[in-house]
Amino acid sequence: MRAGEILTWIAISILGGMKSVYGIDLWKGNKASLSQVCLKGQTYLLSGVWFFLYGLIGSFSGGSLLVLQSADLLCTYGILAMVDGRRRIVPDGILLCYFAGQMLWGALGTSPGILLHTVGTGAVFAGLLLLFVWLSGGKMGMGDVRLLGVTAMTAGWLYTLQVLFVAMGLSFIYSICLLLQKRSLKTEFPFVPFLAAGMVIQMIAGV
Repeated sequence: MRAGEILTWIAISILGGMKSVYGIDLWKGNKASLSQVCLKGQTYLLSGVWFFLYGLIGSFSGGSLLVLQSADLLCTYGILAMVDGRRRIVPDGILLCYFAGQMLWGALGTSPGILLHTVGTGAVFAGLLLLFVWLSGGKMGMGDVRLLGVTAMTAGWLYTLQVLFVAMGLSFIYSICLLLQKRSLKTEFPFVPFLAAGMVIQMIAGV
């Protein structure tokens, strides 16, 4: 592995540590900025864990960047699912770290043209999704829209759409369960856990 690749892995691992610490703080109810998270020793301890995890996944997958990107995506959704499940928020700080990390992974194994095309089509998808949510009266939270938009710009709009459909199916089943428990359909529940579950199902189905 070349020096540039090692430095990129380290940078991605630090972003992973930042996502983890930021998520833990929010889950506990503590608010911190990304600059504050950068100064925490816990961030760099967890960055080492992420670096080890990436190395482990890379060794088992033969260094497949697609597998590494997918693992990073899944771990990020796991963090966001825990935060959204408890605090009902999708923090922009975690989305920013996720986007930066995915761009770095893409820079390692994807041509600039393909990378820009994915970002561009994902941005169009995000705009259309935002328009749909606005026309439907805000049936989906803006945090969920931002998350899906960032996912579309990194993993592709078609993959994101597939995950969204699976998540909507799972949330529909959950709504039916609420009805059977004689609870109101107006009961609000976090959507990111369903997106994370949909992603797991999509990954299993694609294996």
